[in-house]
Amino acid sequence: MTTLKYNDLSAFTKGYIDAMFFAADDYLSPETGFNDLTDEALATIVGDCAGFELSNSDLLSQAGTPTENGHDFWVARNRELTGFWIWNRFCPKNVGDALMCASRKYQEQSLAQGDDGFLYLEQGRA
Repeated sequence: MTTLKYNDLSAFTKGYIDAMFFAADDYLSPETGFNDLTDEALATIVGDCAGFELSNSDLLSQAGTPTENGHDFWVARNRELTGFWIWNRFCPKNVGDALMCASRKYQEQSLAQGDDGFLYLEQGRA
């Protein structure tokens, strides 16, 4: 349903979307993918990612790659234990702490498949 193409997105946004689908793998039908996102869901994702990148560009430049940072933003905003505190790459503790705090200012999100087969975002607590 979405009009944007995956390859047109920033590396940060791609990392975010990849993490989102990985987290939803247990409850989405196997054939569901990026093209099933509603335009509204994708606009929210792109806006949140762009806003986070812009607001935290100095910190993000000290963390991982844009793809890793997008992944970490998804994980951290959803109150997971890793996110920017990831164990397998270098991210200074003060940078990771600041990015975790910045991520948690965003509401939790999850993917939900509607009766129409398309994917919507459900918002959780802030």
